[in-house]
Amino acid sequence: MTSFQKIKGFQLLLQGRNFKILRIAFGASFHRFFVILRKVLFVAKKLAFPYSSRVEKSLSKCFRALTEYCFPANQLFLEIVTGVIHHPRFSEFVKNAKKFFREEELQGLNPDRRSPIPIFVTCHVVDSFAAIATQPSPIG
Repeated sequence: MTSFQKIKGFQLLLQGRNFKILRIAFGASFHRFFVILRKVLFVAKKLAFPYSSRVEKSLSKCFRALTEYCFPANQLFLEIVTGVIHHPRFSEFVKNAKKFFREEELQGLNPDRRSPIPIFVTCHVVDSFAAIATQPSPIG
């Protein structure tokens, strides 16, 4: 598990100029993003402490924090995701590409060459959108 100091260090990176950049980048979605981020950091800090009965009692609070999230249904977004995932050319390409796909961490492809942050190549995002696109619409 990540140490408490690393988590606090990450929180410090979310202040000042970086905070303003995130607000601009996420625009109207910033509040939703920040709610998720705060919940994850809350859980990470709790789990960074050594085992104790107090930490053990907080596990249900941690679980609840990560499961309770209200994402207002946006019909237009759902339509766009469904259109992309079910587009014949794209879905055929994904089906063929997954045969050869390999998850990995790429150090050299980060557009900001000064950044030590790696880029992760994964199908999880595509799979999550596919799951959204195959569920019935929450809006009647």
